[in-house]
Amino acid sequence: MKYTKIVLILTMLIFSPALSFGDALFIHDYDIDEFLMGEQKIEISNGYRNNQMRVELKKDYTGTWMKRIFGKVKQDRQTTIFLLDKDQIHGIDWNMDKIIIYPLHKFTDIGWIEQKAGMPEESKNRINNRYKVLKPELTITELPETKRINTYKCRIIKAVLRMETIDKKKNASSITIINQQLWLADNVPGIEEYNNFHNLLTSRLGIDAERLGPLSFLLRYWNGSLDLIRKSLNKAKGYPVKSSLTVEARYIEKTDTPGPRIVNKVIKKESMQLREVRTKKLEDALFEAPSHFSRVTVR
Repeated sequence: MKYTKIVLILTMLIFSPALSFGDALFIHDYDIDEFLMGEQKIEISNGYRNNQMRVELKKDYTGTWMKRIFGKVKQDRQTTIFLLDKDQIHGIDWNMDKIIIYPLHKFTDIGWIEQKAGMPEESKNRINNRYKVLKPELTITELPETKRINTYKCRIIKAVLRMETIDKKKNASSITIINQQLWLADNVPGIEEYNNFHNLLTSRLGIDAERLGPLSFLLRYWNGSLDLIRKSLNKAKGYPVKSSLTVEARYIEKTDTPGPRIVNKVIKKESMQLREVRTKKLEDALFEAPSHFSRVTVR
């Protein structure tokens, strides 16, 4: 449970695992189709300087029903800045004109994380009494062939994570299957700095480096030690030049009867590709909030 909560919050904050000591800017394009939010086009820019990481996310909700609600393509912007030398994470809220400052070291404090999550102890006990979560099953396979994407020679791996939760009250079962395919390269500019800073961050947080690597989306659901799957995780080394991901949900009712009812639904499709890497001096102004933004520090 410790690892799941830490990694889930960090993943939501930083959007992507890449980090680096030198000046570099990585720009990624995402196409996402989610069951609730519809189609989205996202650009994520990761900028690095010394002990800092700056992440800019620009999102367009291009799905039909979202355009119908807002009368146009709704746009969103999110910016997160890691300042390791100051032990801080800055989240810029562009809608509310404010900067929220989180203490980085607090993400190793489970009590603090649970307090911010705000779930009462009574609710936790009720959930634990009703539901049984089975151990997830993860398989990682490296394909024998390679593929060149732009100028990068990529290894290809496939990962499948299967999770199941049993509802003891309703005799039902919820199964989630995540399929991810990654194209990983070792010759992306700045990859050495990426690996060094990545290891520095995870060392400071006291978690495995793999949990913020290319398979971070899957590993947020893996509780406890990674030792049992360490050999498989070693296949996912390198920088993710391209990724495709699907999340499938299966709900089975009346599992104790000869004819259970099964409902299948694809709840998320996502594709990502690295558009470009710039290694010139980073323009801080691309990520900074205006001077009139207020500041709120989370204790």
